[in-house]
Amino acid sequence: MKTWAVPMLGFSLLFVIGCTEEGNAEDQNETSEVESLLEEIEQLEMQLEDTLEELENMKLEKEELEKTIASQSEGGANNEEPSEEESAPSSEVVREEENNIGDGVTFANVIASISDSEAEAEIKAQAEKDWEDNYAMQEYAVDQQMEAFDYLKEITLTSEAEHKQMEKAYDDWGYNFRMVKYIFESQIQTNDN
Repeated sequence: MKTWAVPMLGFSLLFVIGCTEEGNAEDQNETSEVESLLEEIEQLEMQLEDTLEELENMKLEKEELEKTIASQSEGGANNEEPSEEESAPSSEVVREEENNIGDGVTFANVIASISDSEAEAEIKAQAEKDWEDNYAMQEYAVDQQMEAFDYLKEITLTSEAEHKQMEKAYDDWGYNFRMVKYIFESQIQTNDN
């Protein structure tokens, strides 16, 4: 064998080994990127499951509302007593008339008699119960309920019918202000037609 062939063979082997090590490092980088992407996909799938669960709950709530409205529009009142958890404080306390404004008489708004802190505490407790480990959904539910509460407490009731509808909705749904708002608005709209 020629003397120049041995060093040449050595350099060739070193070159092949060097290329293999660089390839392994690139493979490791790609593997960690793939693992990172798989973790991200898993998190997105979990978020999707939570969102689908929320959507299903909203569908059930909508169906329940539609049944309630249908039974009320047929003249049949819901005779079922709400469970102890769902029952709200009686609105008998606020049945008296408020002051006169101009020519029209206004009636007490049962929602306006609830303090912001009381409403928020009740709403947060329910959100924590409904969405134990999903803090984003808890925050969303509290925001939605507080928005409905703020809207309802500002309503000026100008007729006995409005007064009774607000009380009925509150008696039926308690601190679920989104439902109170929905029922109240549906009833007012039905009466206007």
